[in-house]
Amino acid sequence: MSNKTILQKTVSKQRKALKRLLSQSIAEVATACSVIMHDRHALEDLLSKEMSKAKYCKYVWVLDKTGRQLTDNVKRTGIKKGQVGRDRMARPYLQRAFNGKDYYLSEAYISRNRKRPSITAVKRIYDEDGEAMSRVGQEFGATTGRPRRCGWLDLVALKYACQVNGVTQLMMMKGDVLSGFKTLKVCTSYKYKGEEITHLPYNIEPENVQPVYTDFKGWKEDLTEMTDASQFPKELNDYILIM
Repeated sequence: MSNKTILQKTVSKQRKALKRLLSQSIAEVATACSVIMHDRHALEDLLSKEMSKAKYCKYVWVLDKTGRQLTDNVKRTGIKKGQVGRDRMARPYLQRAFNGKDYYLSEAYISRNRKRPSITAVKRIYDEDGEAMSRVGQEFGATTGRPRRCGWLDLVALKYACQVNGVTQLMMMKGDVLSGFKTLKVCTSYKYKGEEITHLPYNIEPENVQPVYTDFKGWKEDLTEMTDASQFPKELNDYILIM
């Protein structure tokens, strides 16, 4: 039992080190991909250049939002053709990645084709803020699977909800999916018929009500590894305080 515990601790320590080692480089690749997602050949050219820097990487590829490949498999010696359109969602590690974190490092597994030990890192690619929130937080309808409309925190509506329901405490969720945003917007008032107000008007017709946003600095830290509020970045604490 003692040896097993030591082994588990060793593996866990090595996984954390590997995760840190890969996270920065894969994040840079994802950012570069975000502006050329419409151009498969440009994506493959970019991935080919990146492969020269990735010493231990066997293949790299880009998927669409449903888990189908947008590129062929790019390897160190060239491109493995015939992979575009391939559905990878059947793989357990991809199902976890698509339903989990912004950056996911799989457990070790035996590949089905080559029968060899493998591990895969998956990083989300962002385009617009709203889309990033929707994908990273997995905000999808439980029955229909349709993406839900995501938006910024509305303090005016939140204040009204607390008043009419007698709320004395709030529980904040999904803080981890906000990691990585350079700026977080918070609705602090409305423009209503030419006037700025901080209460919910009787009628909230879209043509008469416009949210007024205040920008707050975001944070980059991965909150999923934190076990105590004292570990939170200052920016997260500032965000919590405004509520």
